[in-house]
Amino acid sequence: MKKKIFMGALIVIIILGVTLGFLVNKANNMKNEFTGFREELDKDFFPLLKDTKEHFEAIVQKGNSYELESWYLTGDGMNNTLKYNTKIKEIRDRIVNKDVKNQDTLELKKNVLNSLSLMETALKDINTFYKNENSHLLWDMLSEDTDKLTKNISEQNKILAKYYK
Repeated sequence: MKKKIFMGALIVIIILGVTLGFLVNKANNMKNEFTGFREELDKDFFPLLKDTKEHFEAIVQKGNSYELESWYLTGDGMNNTLKYNTKIKEIRDRIVNKDVKNQDTLELKKNVLNSLSLMETALKDINTFYKNENSHLLWDMLSEDTDKLTKNISEQNKILAKYYK
């Protein structure tokens, strides 16, 4: 009789141990996937985000001094816009092909792809409306685009905060 109780307790302990081990392994895999994806973004997405922010600020500065059109055509404006569009396409292709399964990683992936689309839209608006006679349209569109991008980045920071304190 004691042997049966002992065997039953041992089986329950083994089942609990296996279940706990499985859950811990699953949590570690989720964290590793998220961390790996974040490290991938550190390579080029976050630097691109910083560079485009500086580009947008330069556009606003040049626009306020009425130098936008000449700077855009003869300075770094158009070249940077083309360079950033190329980087956006490269990053998007790589991220789209990245296979992730964790819910938080999927949310971050979706958010990053949305950020890339918003940056691309802002750059297209700049390329379309950089001329002085269209500058009023540019300011409206750029303001709206950067507001959306700022909101999206705020959501991105909330996702990242789950894993990084």
